[in-house]
Amino acid sequence: MKLSVAVTVKNEENNMRRFLDAVKWADEIVVVDDMSSDRTAEICREYNVVLLVDDSHGDVHKHKNLAIEKAAGEWILSLDADEVITPELADEIKAAIKSEDMTAYYLNRRNIFLGKWIRGCGWYPDHIIRLFRKGEAEWPSVTESFHGTPEVKDKNRAGYLKNPFLHYSYVSLDQYLEKFGRYTSALGRQYSAQGRRLKWYSFPAVFVVRPALIFLRKYFLLKGFRDGFRGLFISFSAAAVEFVAYAKLWELQWCQANPEIAGETFPGLAKSSKCLTMDNRCEKQENISKDLPWTCQAKETPDGGKSVKLSVTIAVRNEESNLRRCLDAVKWADEIVVVDDMSSDKTAEICGEYNTIFYRNDSQGSFHVNKNLAIEKAAGDWILSLDADEVVSPELADEIKAAIRPENMTAYYLSRKNFFLGKWIRGCGWYPENIIRLFRKGATRWPLQIHEVPKIEGKDRLGYLKNPLLHYSYVSLDQYLEKFSRYTSRVCREYYARGRRLKRHSYPAVFVIRPALIFLRKYFLLQGFRDGFRGLFISFSAAATEFVAYAKLWELQEFHAKQEAADKALPGLRKEA
Repeated sequence: MKLSVAVTVKNEENNMRRFLDAVKWADEIVVVDDMSSDRTAEICREYNVVLLVDDSHGDVHKHKNLAIEKAAGEWILSLDADEVITPELADEIKAAIKSEDMTAYYLNRRNIFLGKWIRGCGWYPDHIIRLFRKGEAEWPSVTESFHGTPEVKDKNRAGYLKNPFLHYSYVSLDQYLEKFGRYTSALGRQYSAQGRRLKWYSFPAVFVVRPALIFLRKYFLLKGFRDGFRGLFISFSAAAVEFVAYAKLWELQWCQANPEIAGETFPGLAKSSKCLTMDNRCEKQENISKDLPWTCQAKETPDGGKSVKLSVTIAVRNEESNLRRCLDAVKWADEIVVVDDMSSDKTAEICGEYNTIFYRNDSQGSFHVNKNLAIEKAAGDWILSLDADEVVSPELADEIKAAIRPENMTAYYLSRKNFFLGKWIRGCGWYPENIIRLFRKGATRWPLQIHEVPKIEGKDRLGYLKNPLLHYSYVSLDQYLEKFSRYTSRVCREYYARGRRLKRHSYPAVFVIRPALIFLRKYFLLQGFRDGFRGLFISFSAAATEFVAYAKLWELQEFHAKQEAADKALPGLRKEA
């Protein structure tokens, strides 16, 4: 009997060799690549595989069925790239496919999370159909069941194999969060295709009761507590998946119900009737000119000399969707200095269209370094320090021009009006938000701590401007989740640098009490409930930020602990390596 291994992949260069080495014994390996941007396809070509490249458009199961369709074997072993067939299971499979009576087999999947086999949370035993005769099973559409497994025509002729196959689900929390966004988007689309609709009166059940029950079931009923921190994180993330998937369903409903408003909020939305996502928002920039920095001419004063009164400084990273709006609003300034944190989109190209001074610098994850570099490079007497998603209104521009004339003032607070998913947020502590953004050069700098803002000594020379600075923080939930991972990583590194360490006895306080108190404060004390769903999401995400930042701190501690153990066991090994 001939056996074909069918696998679908997307950016799996870290897993691909391990996977292919474990199934080299098969008669055929069919790989369907979902437009990978890494070295996945290159690695596949090193092996004897049938490689197809196709865009799944989010329907991963369509690719799984395509791989099965292209396979020539009588039997199909349908796998993912992060799964590994052990030698014992390989021998069992070779014997099993000789049977004339069976049409399919359940395989027992052993799930490994952050390097450890997970026994609780319903992750083990995990019996799933993965081995079947061609034509006897297929994957359901993701719109029908994103969680689905191959559907077998005759379950009475399905057997069970004894030896497990290994599933290295996530090797890091960053990898988990990267897939979290895609997974919740697919799940939100599935809910929409199934006809599920959210009403305001269903919010408590959908966004509170369901996630809470999922967590309690995973952690207590399915004994996730036996797996320590990993079980806690898996239980929390399962609840978060449900919350965010329904949040994306709400976002999709809102966009479909308000196409004209959504078109103004999300560029290009009115035509497509789809919410703006990180996948369709921009195309990848190709070549960026290396003739940097670009420079602009300082404006001439009436006496023929050259002076710069006000410099606008902006630190950016992949901000092509916001940058034009920001730059258009400050074209009146004497100078615009932009420091780019190694953007991979059209950020640098857009800056070249404007009268800007452009620098590129890798901040190594400390974004305030680039804010200070922009201030250092500015020639103005006054600095207006902005982010690319902020906009100076004409009224504020006029107020700024008047404010920088007095000689006795050092800095000004600006009142920032924060927008989330197209709406001004009044609760959650987001308004009023007075921040120092306009100051004399040399009067202050950005602290390197992530939560800190510029501060000024001498309050008598500090003023307040009336008109607000507009902050379009996130235009879609996908954009929020993309930044969420980077932000929590920076918070984690800051915690570690400050000497914070997690002990087992501190888990209840750090992972339960602190996030719960943050949510209650944001939603009730700071009246996030006034902002409807948006206030609920902001409150939940604030709690999730604290949880995930400490989860990454735990991960960082584990990494350093293993390094120290290796150094003690083999002195000098790391230095030689």
